[in-house]
Amino acid sequence: MAGRCPRAAGARVVETAPSEVFAAELAVRPGDELRVRPGSGPQARMAGLYQAGAATARPSGRA
Repeated sequence: MAGRCPRAAGARVVETAPSEVFAAELAVRPGDELRVRPGSGPQARMAGLYQAGAATARPSGRA
């Protein structure tokens, strides 16, 4: 696991913590940002990653 748990970031930025598998498909890692819809809509910030099936769903490590 990497990163941290998502927290409130504001109206234009939404923090999220996708699974490691989904993050790999999107080619993103903690700290990366992307637009949900290019040109409009909120911006998503990858706060952390979690490993599906892990004993804990709380990300830890790099912020």
